[in-house]
Amino acid sequence: MTTANVRLAALVRARILHPKTLHSVGLPAALNEGVMPHAMPPPDVLVINQEGPGNVFLHRFTRSGEFAGDTWHASVDEALRQADHEYGPALTSWTGVPEDVTDIREFCRIPLLNRGAPDHSSRRSHTVKVNAALSERLRNRMLAGR
Repeated sequence: MTTANVRLAALVRARILHPKTLHSVGLPAALNEGVMPHAMPPPDVLVINQEGPGNVFLHRFTRSGEFAGDTWHASVDEALRQADHEYGPALTSWTGVPEDVTDIREFCRIPLLNRGAPDHSSRRSHTVKVNAALSERLRNRMLAGR
């Protein structure tokens, strides 16, 4: 008797201001002639994909399907714990990925995102405006205190 591999997906409802982990591309600068690795984009969707016993990946994607990193885990429970550690209450409930889905990125982009994922693009422009206004106030206070 064989058991089906587990595939789960969840949305990241909000950006984490101070993430517990940072995902990047490239080797550390000390191992790469001083060239710094660059940060992966923050994810909107997480996918747990069991590719066999003891072989589980926690994949991260943006809402447009861009790859945002992955980590290997020995079990589905370990991958779930890692997702909870990184994103905690920002995660929605996990949804099973149907067996007939062959393109996981497309599944993440359409069905899941139509179930209430936030559009972070408008939030980013709002955050920039708010941060600019706060920076201006802080600068004015500092100058007034001189």
